[in-house]
Amino acid sequence: MRPLVSTAFLCGALLGLGCDTDPSPSTADAPAKSAQKKAEKTARKKAGKRGTGAASGGQRASAASAGTAQLPRYDGLFATDPKLSAAAVATWPEDQLRIRRNEIYARYGRAFQSPDLQAHFGAQPWYEVRAEYSDALLTAHDRANAALIQGFEGTPKVWDGQVGELMFMDRTSLVISDADSMYGHEGEERHYVARGSKYVLTWTGPARFDLRARGVDQAELWTWTGRAWTRTPLVVRQG
Repeated sequence: MRPLVSTAFLCGALLGLGCDTDPSPSTADAPAKSAQKKAEKTARKKAGKRGTGAASGGQRASAASAGTAQLPRYDGLFATDPKLSAAAVATWPEDQLRIRRNEIYARYGRAFQSPDLQAHFGAQPWYEVRAEYSDALLTAHDRANAALIQGFEGTPKVWDGQVGELMFMDRTSLVISDADSMYGHEGEERHYVARGSKYVLTWTGPARFDLRARGVDQAELWTWTGRAWTRTPLVVRQG
């Protein structure tokens, strides 16, 4: 009997990303590969006929140019095939990251193994499972967006001491400094939360992380490149 190939391995091999990875059986024999290729070819042909039937105006033009074959009633965040910025993703609630990443696949009719994803997307009026779903339908923006969102997921890196311009005091507070010491930098204290392995969000005001809370100011996203930080202002929508 041949060993089963996990969905996690397939997701990594196809995308280098982290789509829904609950295990589901898959074989690696030649007939299965041939059937998959035929399914992908059929999906691409159908994409040209129905891909943008539900879009209108600028959405239709954008979806058509991307060659998408999204579900006809889908009108969510990815309907016009946008390319997300790290600053935009940084403002999303942490518990929504996995859902929004998997929405990239759901808009084409991907079937999910995880009960929470089945429940969430099954409750969406636009969602339906398509037997001909294939990762080949994903656009370049889809792949980039999935990788970006995944970068904010997972166990956050633990930062400590002076790292570039940031002096990490503890798990929730830091001081912005351009030297090897925090001293002499009054007024530069910030609250912070870490996201993933390279992102840090800083702000002043209430200590609890909520960029929509009254009094939040100077919100910024810091991205560690491995040698230095890049600093990006965040749009705060209070109320």
